[in-house]
Amino acid sequence: MEHSRNNKFLIVAPTVVLTPLIDGVITELDTWFEMYGRTARVTSGLRSAQQQLEIIRHYAKINNVDKEFPRVMTCSLLSKYMFNAMSVYEWQPALSRLLNMNVIIAPPFQMIALFDYVRDGVNKRGQIINPSPHFRGTAFDIGGATGKPDVSDELEVVKAAYESKEIANYKGYLIERQNNCVHSDCSIPDGGDPSMTTAIPREPEQTGLA
Repeated sequence: MEHSRNNKFLIVAPTVVLTPLIDGVITELDTWFEMYGRTARVTSGLRSAQQQLEIIRHYAKINNVDKEFPRVMTCSLLSKYMFNAMSVYEWQPALSRLLNMNVIIAPPFQMIALFDYVRDGVNKRGQIINPSPHFRGTAFDIGGATGKPDVSDELEVVKAAYESKEIANYKGYLIERQNNCVHSDCSIPDGGDPSMTTAIPREPEQTGLA
């Protein structure tokens, strides 16, 4: 059962795929948003590699990276080609360019950054970039729903909730300014059931498939 679908303040978007792990954390966070009198929206949960590629394409297009690396718009997830004497995924140069532009998006699969990409003061060019925790069912994003151009209101609530240490399995958070959201990470407790990170089945009327 998706308990967080009943939230009144931290609303889960209909398209979000939930796992038991993130569903529990989102449900508890609703109380904190109510306490602060704020409303917000969960915009992403469990994602597939294909969905991540579509996100890369979206940002490649709006940042004109598709003009430099047009393969990103038509490639498959696993297709590769030779780039600077290296065999790379066809979407890899475009994503590397986005990272170079400080548009932070995780890859569908583990990859090497092909261009300069400075993160926390370290240039990660030539280093391995790991895929998104969204693929593991342990992360969710809270996007703006306050009418403001940033997520400062959401961040205030999330920060207070996290620092209280009152929400089980809540591991941490960070701001994704390019996506205008607060990314949250969760963790399975020691000895926890691995099924906590699998998608919760939804009723047909919930998915619009009835």
